[in-house]
Amino acid sequence: MARITNEEAEQTIEHLWVREVIKRQWLDGRLCDKIAPPMTKEQQAAKKHHDTVVRYNARLKAWNTKAKRANTAIKKLTKQLKRLEQK
Repeated sequence: MARITNEEAEQTIEHLWVREVIKRQWLDGRLCDKIAPPMTKEQQAAKKHHDTVVRYNARLKAWNTKAKRANTAIKKLTKQLKRLEQK
């Protein structure tokens, strides 16, 4: 049994790659992304407004979570203080 050299192995792999590329027609421009048409000023303004609203909603949700956590901590500390005062 003859041993395959590294060069022969690389050539075989490259040959398989080339056959696959040609078979899938990747060189015909099928991998290119479709270019979106430029947005009008109204579309840009609407997108900016939407992004701002989404960002503000996220901030509001974060602050509500912080407020709930703070209220829970206040309740726990109040209970602990009452227990300490009873002793």
